Amino acid sequence: MTLSIDLHMDTPTKGLSSPDFSFSRRNATHHVDLPRLQESGLDAAFFASWIEPHYQELDGSGFRRAVHLLQLTRDAVEGAEGARIVTSSAQLREASREDEIGIFLAVEGGHAIQSSLERLADLADLGMRYMTLTWNHPNAWADACCAPGVHGGLNSFGREVIQAMDRLGVFPDLSHAADETFWDVLDTSQAPPLVTHSCARALVDHPRNLTDEMARAVAEKGGILGINFFPAFVDPDFCAATRALEARLGPDADWPTRRQAMGTLPVPSIERLVDHFHHLAQLAGPEFLALGSDFDGVVSLPEPIRDVADLPLLRERLRDRGFSNDELDGIFGGNFLRMLEGVDQ
Repeated sequence: MTLSIDLHMDTPTKGLSSPDFSFSRRNATHHVDLPRLQESGLDAAFFASWIEPHYQELDGSGFRRAVHLLQLTRDAVEGAEGARIVTSSAQLREASREDEIGIFLAVEGGHAIQSSLERLADLADLGMRYMTLTWNHPNAWADACCAPGVHGGLNSFGREVIQAMDRLGVFPDLSHAADETFWDVLDTSQAPPLVTHSCARALVDHPRNLTDEMARAVAEKGGILGINFFPAFVDPDFCAATRALEARLGPDADWPTRRQAMGTLPVPSIERLVDHFHHLAQLAGPEFLALGSDFDGVVSLPEPIRDVADLPLLRERLRDRGFSNDELDGIFGGNFLRMLEGVDQ
């Protein structure tokens, strides 16, 4: 049985943390809730607890924030009828047999471990199945995509982190990583490489996207690339508009101001998103692609996608572009599930 999975949603930080949000009820201010997950056709989703960059200090606050968000997610899902927390492929299949949506746990931002392997193990014990190594800025042991590097990729402790993640069964997520960090992880980790929410740099020249060489390397090592829906990574015109907007706002503008301003930009068509699936499938094969929507973590989405319930529209457009049903089953979950089952065995 083919199951459908989305590899990255920011619902814990952007939804569950909001006082007016209920996971069990439909809401108008976020992309994801249980009723719309049930309409989407998904069998599972990774809920990523994004640890905001102001938790970089090694004072324990980033770790406490991660624990809080993971527990918040557990409480919300366990209190909802029709969903359950899962940590393995076997548990996901069991949830599917019971007609429940499986919610996997992840952490976005390696600063959450506060440079402690013990804290990394604690987060794994709480159910974390992948950790996005950085956000847009370097941490104490790894360089990131969108700021000057300080380590040349991973430093020596960073390599210890990757080795510990391998032992714990936690995937290192390479989205947001600097190019040097990406290659260092591929040299260090024994796990198949996982990139949960990025796109093709050949189509949109943004450091959050992968070069063709990087995408081929993911495929050659049996990994998975989840494709992000954010228009700035999908469409070159929207990317240019966001860069111009950032320049006008200046470096001191806070995130709510940036988010509000970015939300006024005209969004591209879903066809630009399909372009990335098509390019990467032609480059290295559809069998290494997956969904990595970044729902609840992005300001806008390609038209006509409004939220998670609109995922069937993407499947329809991909079929129109020439993807077979078997290829679509893989992209919508089968490819990642195959990789996960190989690690879980």
